Amino acid sequence: MLDAGENPDLAAVEQLLFSPDASLQQKLEPHIEKNVWTQQDLRELADALAHEAVRAKFGFTDGRGIISATLSPATAAAAVDRLHLLRQIDPCVRRCMETHIHPDLLMRAKVFFRNSRFVWTESRVEFLSLFFEKAPFDDLFEPLAFVLEVLCEVSPEDTLLEALFKKKRRLFSYLQLARRAEARRKSGTMETIIGAGIRIPHVDPQQTLRQMNCIDRITQDLYGRIDDTDTMVLLEEAALGSADADALFCILR
Repeated sequence: MLDAGENPDLAAVEQLLFSPDASLQQKLEPHIEKNVWTQQDLRELADALAHEAVRAKFGFTDGRGIISATLSPATAAAAVDRLHLLRQIDPCVRRCMETHIHPDLLMRAKVFFRNSRFVWTESRVEFLSLFFEKAPFDDLFEPLAFVLEVLCEVSPEDTLLEALFKKKRRLFSYLQLARRAEARRKSGTMETIIGAGIRIPHVDPQQTLRQMNCIDRITQDLYGRIDDTDTMVLLEEAALGSADADALFCILR
């Protein structure tokens, strides 16, 4: 039913259908990590998949029927590319992960690293090793995803402690912007706000607070420090309500 042919839109749909998701990556990870892959290996794997002409059926959740698609050479190459076979976890960090992460969760954590684009450096190896040894998180994956996001954002030359402090201050500024934008929204009509060129930022306050708390717990446990620079000034400028202020005092104390 689905034949990409020369239609780029259908080709994009085909690539989406055959794109490996996290659950498939977790199943493949034990086999992937045993090998050191090269670009030639990736080409040969894509060619082998295309030669098999894998065909799959996909059903709609609303019961509208089933579509079928065949894995084309271009889609096979894209699927192999999305496995990120060339990325490797540093051996020291891998040993820490295998020591401190429950075996049932280990492959999921390794997939997080395989899907991350940050550059490995000696300081980052040290930081991540300490993270798995010392960070006291009951739920590992939200903090881990956040840490990998920060590592992708900052320069490899940046000091990680200061990078985390800067990230926390930036998150706090997002809360301030959201609070001020909400006050403007309540004080005027949407037409007035749009006419004045005021941009209302999309900020999830609860997620932002969790990320700030995550930074504090990491910097406290790994470095023995918490960034509390100008906390009172920031709270006053933010004009926060009592509930928000109480939550932030717990984080910034």
